[in-house]
Amino acid sequence: MNEVTEAATTTTDRPVVYLNWEQAELHCGLSRSLLRRQVAAGNLTVVRAGGRTLVKRADLDEFLDGHRTTGPATTGRGVMPAAQRLEASDS
Repeated sequence: MNEVTEAATTTTDRPVVYLNWEQAELHCGLSRSLLRRQVAAGNLTVVRAGGRTLVKRADLDEFLDGHRTTGPATTGRGVMPAAQRLEASDS
């Protein structure tokens, strides 16, 4: 069992529907601060109960699916990765 699976199972081995911040980070590989910014921007929904903030796994997956892209990878700021810059300068 990997870290994400271990973090997302209960004692009855049923999958957890809601993830805390740490589990959400492990599940999607994004930082907590980025996830919080997405919540503040209204792009990701959370549940606040008992002093805890939880993210529904399905909502997180839907958010990630909405950001799928095809085409060349960039650093997110419109800058080509170093390998592509080298290839472009060689031609």
